[in-house]
Amino acid sequence: MLEPAQGMPAIGEMKDWVLTLRRPDGTAVDGAAIAIDGGMPAHRHGLPTRPQVTADLGGGRYRVEGLKFSMGGRWELRFDISAAPGPETVTVVLDM
Repeated sequence: MLEPAQGMPAIGEMKDWVLTLRRPDGTAVDGAAIAIDGGMPAHRHGLPTRPQVTADLGGGRYRVEGLKFSMGGRWELRFDISAAPGPETVTVVLDM
């Protein structure tokens, strides 16, 4: 799950987000290394910023900073996650 840390973001606004990772059985994914990429497939461009996970908040929750959407439309965010028992890629689609 990906949600804004505080309130919904506006276009062009830098906002912190919280990424929550759970296994299929509901247990938290702690201690993960996470790389973030993405963009607007319809416009064939990437993200205007380089978001990063800046804190492991515990309970499978991670703070994501540096995420900004430069225009309205469909955005895809890809999270490459390295954690036990193995790597996983998760794509989150947002309509801004």
